[in-house]
Amino acid sequence: MIDARPTAKGWLAWWRGRTTLDRIGPGLWMGGFPRPDGVVLRAISEMGIQHVVTTTFERPHLPAGVTTRWVPFVDLDLPLNMEPLYRAGREVAERIRSGQQVYVHCGHGYDRSGLVIALSLRELHPALTGTEILALIRAGRGSEALHNRRFARYIRGLVPLQVEQDQQAAKAAAARQFMAPAGAQMEPARPL
Repeated sequence: MIDARPTAKGWLAWWRGRTTLDRIGPGLWMGGFPRPDGVVLRAISEMGIQHVVTTTFERPHLPAGVTTRWVPFVDLDLPLNMEPLYRAGREVAERIRSGQQVYVHCGHGYDRSGLVIALSLRELHPALTGTEILALIRAGRGSEALHNRRFARYIRGLVPLQVEQDQQAAKAAAARQFMAPAGAQMEPARPL
């Protein structure tokens, strides 16, 4: 039998997560669901957050002028199709590069939001390893962040984006070489 009763520390962390948001990096915020008349919703208005990414199935009522992306998924396992999360991560990175403030949230602000944050940090800092990304998130949100072992394992397994792009280019060049007729001159691969 598994004892799933929360410890006092776990209970306090859960409650804190519901009611706070934390800065992960310049323009990038992570936290719990923006409840009506709650601290998070007030902070979104006061801090000038322009875009919110929602990973819960419930959509929050946001202040006028705040744009949103809705990518709901369950907090139990990684989605079978990760592409919507990768798109959300790329969009978050683009908005931060353009100077916007972005808030990513789930129910309590620890796991689903952390996964999207990790994918956006990977876009913003292509040389970082998954372990470094996980450490950045936990430094900003607390050690409770990304306590879902499957999410944390996935993030740790991320290779730096620059390395992945180089590997993809090498595979494409090898495929072109393999498919070329014998003795044919290959034109050099162009950078992506």
